[in-house]
Amino acid sequence: MALPVVALDCLAYLIEHGDRPVGRDELISAVWGRTDVSESTLAHTIVRLRQVLGDSGNDQHSIRTVPRLGFRWVADTAIEETEVVAAAVAANEPIPDAAPMSDLAPTEAPSRKSRWQRLPLRPRWLWPMAALLVAVSLIVVFATRTPPTPTPAAPTEPYTAWVMPAEVDAPEDWAWLRLGLMDLVANRLRLGALPTVPSETALALSTKWKQAAPGVPPDPRLGISLRVQPRVERIDGAWRVSLAAYPNEGRALHAEAQADDVLVAARRAADDLLVALGHAPPMDGSRSPADPEKLLQQVAAARLAGRLPLALELLQRAPAQWLQQPEIALVAAKVDCDRGERKACEQRLNVLLKQLPADKNPVLRARVLTSVAWLHANRAEYDQAERVLTEALALLRGQNAPGVLGNVYSQRGWVRLTLSRLDEAVADLSLARLAFVRSGDIREIARTDQRLGVVAGRRGQPGAALALLQRAADRFEAVGAENDLAVTLIATAEIQENLLEFEQALATTDRFWSPQFARDWGRSICRAWVLAQNGRLQEATALAESILAETDASEEEALRAEAQALLARIALQRGQAEDAVRLAQQVAEPALEESDRREYLGNQMVLIRGLRSLGRLDAARREVERLRAWVDAAPDDWLRTGALLMEAEQDLAEGRLEPALRRHAEAMASAERLGVPEWLVAVAYSYVPALIEAGRLDQAGVIGGRIGAWADQDMRAAWVQARLHQALGDVEAGRAAEQRAKRLAGERRLP
Repeated sequence: MALPVVALDCLAYLIEHGDRPVGRDELISAVWGRTDVSESTLAHTIVRLRQVLGDSGNDQHSIRTVPRLGFRWVADTAIEETEVVAAAVAANEPIPDAAPMSDLAPTEAPSRKSRWQRLPLRPRWLWPMAALLVAVSLIVVFATRTPPTPTPAAPTEPYTAWVMPAEVDAPEDWAWLRLGLMDLVANRLRLGALPTVPSETALALSTKWKQAAPGVPPDPRLGISLRVQPRVERIDGAWRVSLAAYPNEGRALHAEAQADDVLVAARRAADDLLVALGHAPPMDGSRSPADPEKLLQQVAAARLAGRLPLALELLQRAPAQWLQQPEIALVAAKVDCDRGERKACEQRLNVLLKQLPADKNPVLRARVLTSVAWLHANRAEYDQAERVLTEALALLRGQNAPGVLGNVYSQRGWVRLTLSRLDEAVADLSLARLAFVRSGDIREIARTDQRLGVVAGRRGQPGAALALLQRAADRFEAVGAENDLAVTLIATAEIQENLLEFEQALATTDRFWSPQFARDWGRSICRAWVLAQNGRLQEATALAESILAETDASEEEALRAEAQALLARIALQRGQAEDAVRLAQQVAEPALEESDRREYLGNQMVLIRGLRSLGRLDAARREVERLRAWVDAAPDDWLRTGALLMEAEQDLAEGRLEPALRRHAEAMASAERLGVPEWLVAVAYSYVPALIEAGRLDQAGVIGGRIGAWADQDMRAAWVQARLHQALGDVEAGRAAEQRAKRLAGERRLP
């Protein structure tokens, strides 16, 4: 029996977690990546697996039903490990080793690629997110000062916890506990193998949903099943920390502890809550924390609140010997990078690498390497970034750190996507997603879906791409991750442009655009391109010129090159060939060629067409030959289609009609293989007039009919219909098509 991919994923997940029952919700979330899949769909998948495995409802030798919970893999399993399998196993270690804050990594990739990747980095704590209050009944778990004995039965459903900012009843100088305690409790729960959303996401969730009515369950798109509310109060010189945990269904749990040190009390309360949830607490005793640990929590709280000057001040006031401790040194490096001091950040990271031998603290060294790799990628040093990330993955093999592992796989997947190694990118991103599901990182799961959507778009799979991007956008919108949502919408708009859905692309940019983002260059350049595609050249020009006027040439070379390329294209669309040639030649070729080969192709096409419009056919021919040599050096169907089209148009301009028709036919065949409407129309735009000139009206009708479906939304397709109807003697249809082309053209000049 042939099995669908989801059935194989389901089987793999059950086998990987054969040491325990897997809840239905957990299995749905891990395999389908969302929570709105019906249980009947899951049941049908299990039935198909049992048929293949020889199981039945009564004889469950492989997949056993666990009443009121889910399923468990019970067959004996032998694993033969290859390098690929070993990597996959490493991606699914069960317990994260979370740092107080996420390791240094971009919200999106550095600005070295296409428009969807060019949003500037913003502190994560500035993003609004979501929090809901649920009205539930309470039970009290008695808290002791010694490690408690697990007495409650394990819950019947797996949890993904969301720890909210703490309620603090203490003097003002203890205000840092609001976020510091949230971060400490969240880390403690992770160490007890309870998937818990990262503190940045938890804070943003609370920001967005703080006005939500009590009793409303969390948005199902979030995948959160347990809300934890810490409270801390100062009583007679001691600290009391209480944790109220509200599952989506069932009774609430309470844990409470008291101690002279607030961090000791918080850790004890978190351990008691783990016991109540059926998890063993971390085996590190209940020692009193040293002052460096308090410093880490205070700095984490300051970073979460976006108070970078305070974070820096706390580190500067700390004794020098504390700053030599690896955890504090890593936090100091991240604060440097938060402040834009990347050289200082890199210096700290390099010192740390010398202090951290691989055999002593592999997880911490891997976190440092991940930050180093991000700095390489930000400078477009992709080969070095990939090498460093591969070293980090080797360190994480066999370690219980899925959160860290997910970050490494995700970053390497993005690097490989940037290098157009799509199959390798998909492998890394898939492993990253699996790791993030285990660590409960809902935002990173959505980011992974977003990047997989971009890969699908580059593979010419727009339907799959838009579905993945929509799923990511829904989750970002649910958590209030504004910047992540904007990056996803930028990617969506680019795919809509290639589908010739220009009005929809403009509506997509409306979702992230307002005048307040005029200096947000990633949004600006995307908005400018979409405006130009809708014929609104004046607005597009203003945005592109503002980018050139206000960005630093040394820091934003690739972005400025793209803005210059857009201005060149606009000049050509206005019939200003001299300006188009001048602007296209001024583009910093290495910057655009290295950052986005497709954008570079587009600029070269503008240059060649501009030269031909000026009658400079020899110069145009030289550029065509240079373009062909460049494409042949790194074959790519997208680039090859463009090179064939330029050769066909050059032959036509030089009076070689038959060679021009042959090359047009090759270009059209290449466009058909790509299946991208933008290329089909681009080729037909010059192919159909050439066929009409050759008197081949039947063939012109075939090509014109092929793109007729887009005549209501694309100026070129409408103009081709007008030429075709006129050649066939249908004056009225030709006039109607011409009027439609003029309407779609906007401020662009028709031929």
